[in-house]
Amino acid sequence: RRNLSLFPTWFSKVQSGDMALFTIIASQGPLYRIDAPMSVYRKNAAGITNAIQKEEYHTNRIKLFSYFEEYLEGREQEKINEVIHFHQQKLKKLQPTSLKNRIKKFLKP
Repeated sequence: RRNLSLFPTWFSKVQSGDMALFTIIASQGPLYRIDAPMSVYRKNAAGITNAIQKEEYHTNRIKLFSYFEEYLEGREQEKINEVIHFHQQKLKKLQPTSLKNRIKKFLKP
């Protein structure tokens, strides 16, 4: 707890504060599991992950894990790279196809 007196400057810039807070706490030492429900995580139409566009969601995840990369100073690098790569691939799939390909699809019988 003493080590958590100051949050990183990037903390206020992320949309997923829960993930950022968990990572900051977990980086300070071992975690212990409580074998009982302690909270409920609900997804609903008004939730943050539904309110933002898919492109923005993946961009925010890349940004968040880039902050983790710096904060963790090389620890968990392989996993961080996997997550960043996953979201980069999702972004590539969301990019609009070329005008030529869209015209071909439109004219296709």
